[in-house]
Amino acid sequence: MLLKAGKLSEAETLEREALAASRRSLGPTHQSTLDAEYDLACVLVRRGERREALALLAHVLDHDPGPDVWRQMRKDPDLASLRGDPEFERMLAVARERGAPH
Repeated sequence: MLLKAGKLSEAETLEREALAASRRSLGPTHQSTLDAEYDLACVLVRRGERREALALLAHVLDHDPGPDVWRQMRKDPDLASLRGDPEFERMLAVARERGAPH
């Protein structure tokens, strides 16, 4: 809700706390942790922090979160500013090639 309301600083703080808790309790590759990384990446993109956002999204894609994640990333309005970015497009292509259905 904070992200939708444009309260990016508060959203980032809460998302970082949620991610840290998930990593501690569930580990770095648990689906809930990957979801928290994705959510934080969305906030970071909106804040203009592309490098960290791309690193988080790469981690999500590297841990095979399911066949629909790369499609979600391609359509997610929070990630719109990444579309056309060569690194982002390359990550999506690799995820698709690794076995996500076309």
